[in-house]
Amino acid sequence: MSINKNIHVYNARVILVDKFPHITEILYEDDLRYNKIKQLVFGRGRKTMTIGKHFEIGLERYYIDVIEKTDSGYKVATSRLTRTSCYLLPSLGISIKELSWKHNGSFINAYLHRDIEDIMCLVFRVSGIANSNSLAIEKLKARTNCIDYYQPDNTHEVLLFRMDRKYYQDYNMFIKSKYSKISDKYKARIVDFHDAHKTSSIYGILYKTELARQQLEEKIGVPIPNDIEYGEVLDLEKEYIDNCNVIRYHNKVIL
Repeated sequence: MSINKNIHVYNARVILVDKFPHITEILYEDDLRYNKIKQLVFGRGRKTMTIGKHFEIGLERYYIDVIEKTDSGYKVATSRLTRTSCYLLPSLGISIKELSWKHNGSFINAYLHRDIEDIMCLVFRVSGIANSNSLAIEKLKARTNCIDYYQPDNTHEVLLFRMDRKYYQDYNMFIKSKYSKISDKYKARIVDFHDAHKTSSIYGILYKTELARQQLEEKIGVPIPNDIEYGEVLDLEKEYIDNCNVIRYHNKVIL
């Protein structure tokens, strides 16, 4: 049975799997109540898509980090979107279009540098579907706030950007998981960057909307006080480039 026609590389970070017969979900045994998918088994099991392993599509290999069920099938992520991509990336003054984030895009994720506080590391895929975006990546390299770049392997490229110091207080609020305390000016920048509507998750977290409060209460099953943040507490370790699943950072020295 050929499954290639049922699997589509949407962009460098997202793979879409159509709903079709002879596909089996394997859940995490210690977390069955949340229906978290560990593996997809195709046909008689000769081909599987497993979290923490690579999956071949044509001549390309993709790391599998997240598998989520959707109405049409499954949404598979090669890398879970970082909080840095959601909240800090807009500070660089680069649009989503310039990043090549959407359909057929090469952008994967943004990370922090463990040793240098004001450096943001943007990871791109430079093979397979992302080859067509090489010009966009070259334009990003030419930006004045791009201070360095390197290829950790033949599949990925990392661009290093220096963050604007005028957002330093907003950066501190982000690090402390105080999303609603981010300045109104920078909140507006985040919303504009993501084209987020008032019912979106990121808008609700930034502005602590009533809808976001209700959704959080439904998720955790208890009333929440007004003085807490509606976004998850930041797991800083997951935001560092050396913990990027699709590559392994080699502690490049920035001159």
